[in-house]
Amino acid sequence: MSGILWFALLIPFILAGVLLGIPSLRRMTKWWELAIPVAMTVITVLICQMIAISSATRDKEYWGHLTGYIVHEEPAAYDGECSETYACGQT
Repeated sequence: MSGILWFALLIPFILAGVLLGIPSLRRMTKWWELAIPVAMTVITVLICQMIAISSATRDKEYWGHLTGYIVHEEPAAYDGECSETYACGQT
């Protein structure tokens, strides 16, 4: 899902293409008018991605008066554990 967020960069690049593609607008456009939308989109996407990853991998549990954080992290590679889709001993 986080890859979909990066498609938001298409909007400022389309804007830049329109502003640079029309000759009358190209003369009036300054460099920072193109850089600000791209920079703000990158910052917004990074913040949204950090929030999404943080909320998907962290949970707060309450048990009585104790509060604990649980962080879920999966290994990057398959380590050969048994599961419903892969039974042990079968190939």
